[in-house]
Amino acid sequence: MVSILSLPVPVLIIHQYSNIPHTHIHEILVNFGYPEDVILHTSDLSQATQFIEQHLPNLILCAVEDFDDLVFLQSTQKIHPEAHLISLHSSLECEDILIALKSGAHTYLLNSSEAEQLAEHIRIILRGGAILHPQLANYLLNAHLTSPAQIAHTHSTALAVSPIPYSPIEIQILQQFAHAQTLEQTAMLLQLSTVQVSNLVKQILRKVALHD
Repeated sequence: MVSILSLPVPVLIIHQYSNIPHTHIHEILVNFGYPEDVILHTSDLSQATQFIEQHLPNLILCAVEDFDDLVFLQSTQKIHPEAHLISLHSSLECEDILIALKSGAHTYLLNSSEAEQLAEHIRIILRGGAILHPQLANYLLNAHLTSPAQIAHTHSTALAVSPIPYSPIEIQILQQFAHAQTLEQTAMLLQLSTVQVSNLVKQILRKVALHD
């Protein structure tokens, strides 16, 4: 199969938890045109670091469940800053996702997603964009509308106490996704292309990650 994507190879999938399946991600990447022999796997973070140093994968997908995984994201960003890091989560816990982003992940995936939806999310990421679930959009939007004092009392340290400087179009995108609008619906309502919307979502996540 000839892929319509610009393939970043090799790929490293780190699956250290049995509750976060990974085989379907492998299958999706193969269906998108990735050769089997460039998709590396490991269930050990130390071995993952060795793979990164030896193979310099462009795309790294890492299950994130505890503190050691966050430390791994931080160290990977330092030793291979060109890599695109994706955190894999078994459930949609907004604060866990935000902490992963602040630790170095560029975007996230939910392994609990249906296969078709997961494939579409991976396609969006491979095209340079990012995904955003309604719960996370609503979480970010509510935090933006909350006073700094209230944030300090009602949210964890995953969110900055000072407001994140979203642009007007970014606020509109958060509002649309918070109301469970699809990527296509949001693009139509805002008179943008789907690529522009997914790139703006990536920009939103980047602001969240970098803002203290």
